[in-house]
Amino acid sequence: MQQMGMGPFAPDTEAEAGTDNPGTKKPVDKEVEPPAYLPVDAMVIPVFQGDKLAMNIQLEMQIEIGKKDVPEMRKQMTLLRDAFLRDLHGYVPRHLRDNKELDIDILGRRLVVIAERAIGKRIVQGVLIQSILNRPSK
Repeated sequence: MQQMGMGPFAPDTEAEAGTDNPGTKKPVDKEVEPPAYLPVDAMVIPVFQGDKLAMNIQLEMQIEIGKKDVPEMRKQMTLLRDAFLRDLHGYVPRHLRDNKELDIDILGRRLVVIAERAIGKRIVQGVLIQSILNRPSK
């Protein structure tokens, strides 16, 4: 494998194949584009216990996307919001049955997966949850 340059002995893609020192890599000049954040309208999720409304959970969030995807995401925002609401109406009550409060990290990762299912992979890079308000019913 070493003689053929295969497997772990394969030359690095960044390093040139005939250099004097094969262990060194050339620095990669990639400019990292800062992400864009688009706000998602506030969502209210009712949580029922039995036949009674126990509380309303209000979520405010933003989605993290690449700047080149902003115009397309503005068009897809209604579809994304619908997918979020559909999932959260089932997930939030189940989660609160076992836990006292919502876990922001788990919820953010879950919403990224829901976004990938709804509009495609690698468009939504992250979901930033800005606030969670727990409003008990009257």
